[in-house]
Amino acid sequence: MFIVDNNLETVGGEQESTKIIVSNMKKHHRVGVIQPGPAIDDKQTAYFELTEQTRLKHLIKKPLQFLSYINKVRKLVNKQKPAVIHSQAQVSFFIVSLLKFLKMIPKSTTLVHTERGLYSKYSFPIKLIFFFFMRQLDVLVTTTNHNNELWEKGLSRFSYSKNLTFRVIENTAGELFEKASQETELENAAADTIKVGFVGRYCDWKNWPLAEEVVQNLKERFSGDVVVFMAVGCLDEKSEKETNQMFERMTKTFGENFTGIINAPLSEMSSLYHKVDYYILTSNPGTESFGRTLVEAMSKNTIVLTTPAGGAEEVVGKQANVCHTAEEFTDTILAYHENAEEEILEKQRGLSRVQTTYSTYNNVSKHRSLYQEELAATTVHEG
Repeated sequence: MFIVDNNLETVGGEQESTKIIVSNMKKHHRVGVIQPGPAIDDKQTAYFELTEQTRLKHLIKKPLQFLSYINKVRKLVNKQKPAVIHSQAQVSFFIVSLLKFLKMIPKSTTLVHTERGLYSKYSFPIKLIFFFFMRQLDVLVTTTNHNNELWEKGLSRFSYSKNLTFRVIENTAGELFEKASQETELENAAADTIKVGFVGRYCDWKNWPLAEEVVQNLKERFSGDVVVFMAVGCLDEKSEKETNQMFERMTKTFGENFTGIINAPLSEMSSLYHKVDYYILTSNPGTESFGRTLVEAMSKNTIVLTTPAGGAEEVVGKQANVCHTAEEFTDTILAYHENAEEEILEKQRGLSRVQTTYSTYNNVSKHRSLYQEELAATTVHEG
């Protein structure tokens, strides 16, 4: 049984990653998904609709409805009796852990949680809440070794952490991108043009002002054309308004050499990455537990650069591609652009990294192994 904070039809990394897991696990196990918002029509997966809201963060603002949701989760778990409950986001984790703590769901239920937030990003009070609820947890999954080490060290002061299993299961871009990468030929960027792309939600820690600064700096230093693509996810009217204002500034500077899209479907993102020579993640330092968009871009033979955002550095896997300022990003891009051989080698390195570490096969295999071990342990315990 999977439980998520956001409806899987909404935009976000949690949603896409969960859909990949569900689509593959239903081939081997009976699978159910507890999600806010309408159920998805899928004969092989049981989706449970417990609220009209599509995101739990909206439901939390309505305490009575949120308590009703928790009670519905309790009833559903006791009716379905899943052997394993795997939470994919923080609120869902707190809900099932609270229910287990209060002995409102079977004690034998194995709780697995994938923590997609970077440990160092949380304040001390929030960490204390995590520590308390993790007393009920059996397996903690992270998507990078970096985040795993931070959580394991943070929990080491508590004796119950000795009974907690830590696992690293890397994210994947999914078969949509992997299939496309097989059809994409390696090629150098045009000598007189540099194409740069940015993808992500519009929020403070994604640091979109740095993206604007990077391309402005590149435009000033490069004699040819700078072409800019931005794909932005907006979750509310405020973020959409601010994104459109940013698009207006970019259009004023780059004219027809700028393309901006809001809430693009994943199918469009595959072609967008293919259009750019360099993909840049500009998130603030210590805010990214993974950086799924980096894997999506690498699967399209695109060179990826990042800030020291946390897990993103591990995903990129090359210190020279980690930049702190707009000037450093520009220096790195121009260095690759002026060296055709190095540019091709870097694209090959990124694609190879996807195929070996961030493939769908790797992700699915590790999840299957996790569930098989936990189900076997449950069977032995019950026997």
